[in-house]
Amino acid sequence: MRVVRRILLMLCLALWLASAGRAQEQDTVARQKELPKLEIPEITIIGRKAITLPFARKGEIYDVNIYDAPPPDTSLLLDRPGAPLPVGSLPRYEQREQPWRASVLGSFGSFSTGNLHGYIDYKAQQWGISSSIGYSTTEGHTVNASGSAVRAGLAAYSLIHTDNDILRSLRGSLGLRFDHDSYGMFGVQTAHVERERDHVVLYGSLGSLRRQGTVLDVSFEADIWTVTDARAGVDSEVSVVSPKLTTSFAADIGDIRLLTGLSYSSSSLDYRTSTESPTLIDLSVAARWQLQDQLFLQLGGMYAGGSDYQGNSRTLLAPRAMVKYEIDPGRTLAVWFQPEMQLSTYDDHTQRSPYVVMEIGIRPERKPISIGGTVWYNRGILALELTGSYSESSNKEVTLADSGNIHVEYVDARQVHIQATGSVNVSERGRLNFTGVIQPAREKGGNSQLAMLPLVVVRGRGEIDFDIPLKVWSTAEYQSKRNIDRTGNTSLGDFITLGAGASSNTVPRTLLSLEVSNIFNTAYEWWNGYVAPGRRILLGANIRLQ
Repeated sequence: MRVVRRILLMLCLALWLASAGRAQEQDTVARQKELPKLEIPEITIIGRKAITLPFARKGEIYDVNIYDAPPPDTSLLLDRPGAPLPVGSLPRYEQREQPWRASVLGSFGSFSTGNLHGYIDYKAQQWGISSSIGYSTTEGHTVNASGSAVRAGLAAYSLIHTDNDILRSLRGSLGLRFDHDSYGMFGVQTAHVERERDHVVLYGSLGSLRRQGTVLDVSFEADIWTVTDARAGVDSEVSVVSPKLTTSFAADIGDIRLLTGLSYSSSSLDYRTSTESPTLIDLSVAARWQLQDQLFLQLGGMYAGGSDYQGNSRTLLAPRAMVKYEIDPGRTLAVWFQPEMQLSTYDDHTQRSPYVVMEIGIRPERKPISIGGTVWYNRGILALELTGSYSESSNKEVTLADSGNIHVEYVDARQVHIQATGSVNVSERGRLNFTGVIQPAREKGGNSQLAMLPLVVVRGRGEIDFDIPLKVWSTAEYQSKRNIDRTGNTSLGDFITLGAGASSNTVPRTLLSLEVSNIFNTAYEWWNGYVAPGRRILLGANIRLQ
């Protein structure tokens, strides 16, 4: 009850702060409605008056989000909400005349944490390139928790025009990313262990620019991991290559919309012990009808076949169906039956838990029963997506930690998943974003919640933009207790953390930010043996150079 009261208190505080800003906003409504003054090149039209107009170019679309966000810093494991990048002062047509853009982001804070990242991109009318490089370091919040990371990336895209009446114009992209990090395995209690990881990603895509009629999309990705653990002066190393290929095709045949998809994923495991390469092939076919103006029916089927790291094979052949009813533009209801097979690659496992053991046993999850529904609501101040589902699966992964050694096991399970995600515009400048999950999950024949899967998770973030160049926000997160073992005899307690921050762009082309995480210094653990950091303060600056 005390935890619930604290959550309600935080939400009330966010709503009060947003409402308090309303009075200040009312005094500036008239001024906000005025059009901004344009600084435009002169094109003089001779007549009774001289009129100055900007150059008009047909079909120009400008992207507000100039840079791709940097990848998560897995060595530090700090879940920080990203501050918005500053928008340049140049009018849109002048940004076209200066396609080069550059930005530098730096921050420092508690536990001698420092970050420095740079971004450069070029965006022309038909193509573009982007690049990034960064370095992060921390002394850590406990013994052997220090770490550092280097990130670098390069990507390019281009529009491709063809003479084919079906394909017409395509959008292609190609990218390369390199990550290197090193950090201490501070949760291991039996020895001093240091880990280094090298991660190279090659990815690309080619897809139809027009999303109606005939649509073809192809994408690929290759993840290459090299992980080295140094334990008592002895190094051990594994390397993994995880390719993934995905294709989809859609076309109209009379009043029927045909949808097909094919995907292949695998992980080639170079372990110290003999291991097979887990794979998964997934094929789906569906047809969609518009039964009435607002009612849609989709029927189809799927076939999937895969194998695990021990060479055991499994398949799934099942029908699929979905009914979607669009009540009005702001309300939609869908009910679906979607069996599937999923393969969590080595990349998926190590991204979720950087401290997991190097040699991960990988098995595809088979889910023959998966039924649920979704409600979308978007009216007035509220936007909400509510989803509920029930599933039965075999080879569902669970994460366990024993004396700091985190490993993965697989169980047959039943799960109910209810999730609500939405936002409330409490004022013209105040917003409240939230996500809540209730997910009871049990092993078949068992009564305990699956290990390390909290029954309840609630996250919220309130934001206020003031009339002056200042934004403030507050965050809250609650997780119920998590079982450490599969029997549920031991568990990690529930916790709630609060955070707050502010950002301002009073300095031209610069966004300054201050953020405090875990304000009340709440003690909790990520996994058994891996204590989470306490209160953290982070100062940052994002400077747009061009």
